[in-house]
Amino acid sequence: MSQRRGRHYITNIYVILKTFGHDCTAPLNLCYTNEGTNKTEPYLLSLYSFKTFFLKKNALKYFLLSFTKKYLRAELRSEFNSYRDTMRSFLKTEIEGLGKEIRDEISSLRETTKADMKTIRDELTEKVERLFSMQAEPANIQTGMEQSLSDTSDRLMALENSCQSLAADHKKLQEKCIDLENRSRRQNIRILNIPEGSENNTPTAFVAKFLSKVLGEENFDGPILIDRAHRSLAPKPRKGERPRPIIARLHYYSDKEKIMSLSRSKGKLFFEGAQVHIFPDMSPEVGRQRAAFNQVKAKLRDAGIQYRMFFPAWRLQPMVPKCLSPTHRQWRGLLTAKNHHHGRSIKRKNINLDTCVW
Repeated sequence: MSQRRGRHYITNIYVILKTFGHDCTAPLNLCYTNEGTNKTEPYLLSLYSFKTFFLKKNALKYFLLSFTKKYLRAELRSEFNSYRDTMRSFLKTEIEGLGKEIRDEISSLRETTKADMKTIRDELTEKVERLFSMQAEPANIQTGMEQSLSDTSDRLMALENSCQSLAADHKKLQEKCIDLENRSRRQNIRILNIPEGSENNTPTAFVAKFLSKVLGEENFDGPILIDRAHRSLAPKPRKGERPRPIIARLHYYSDKEKIMSLSRSKGKLFFEGAQVHIFPDMSPEVGRQRAAFNQVKAKLRDAGIQYRMFFPAWRLQPMVPKCLSPTHRQWRGLLTAKNHHHGRSIKRKNINLDTCVW
């Protein structure tokens, strides 16, 4: 290597060393490979020994390669260590921050979960309590209904007993009222089929004369005393219609009984060419009861059997099985009616009761 080229290399080495920040006045620990021994030997060089060192054969080449390799390795190691430390610090910081965020999220999630679980537990507890309450409520309702039903049954039984008692009392009072009403009518008679206007506005005098004329004045010891007489309270009939009956009250009950006896004994009575009838005056209830025998009386009349209805009288109940229709009454016998008031009895001949309507 020429001296000029050696200076050039020395200058370049110096520039390189200065470029990498080496103090050129300090010794350099360099090494080169000995060609004879094939070993790497160290050189302690200074700036003043550059010229002698780099003038040797291949010295500059080995120096540059060794120095560059070592320096680059050191720089790379330093940069790697710095980058590693930086990354380690960054990763540590990031991991710590991420761990803190995760812990915070987990803590928040735990608190939220606890709150939600508490809410769900409270709701479930409330619903279970409500369910138990609903299960107990039908039992309470059933108990209340049973108690109410028992009370209602007791009240109904008491009301039925009271109603039966009241019905019995009402029946007694009704019978008593009917009896009192009939007793108040004991001296009354009812005259049917007297033409309208025959009384000439003096019904009391007319009835006295009528009875003496129809029944015979000789049958009475004296004049017949009539307390009062009047037509029934029905509307005045039109021409051609059936006249209203005359109701008369006799002063003496004995006169009333004599009139009824004479009326029955004479049979048919006529006044001004018309057949008239004399009946005892009774309450509407007794009239309805007597009307129930109209069909029976019609059957008796058709059969030519004389009959008589007494008041008051016993109603005879034959000891026969109950029947649903008249055709089932297969019993025959004597028809006997007993006057409860006078104690008289009348015997009739045998009749077919199956033909009667009861």
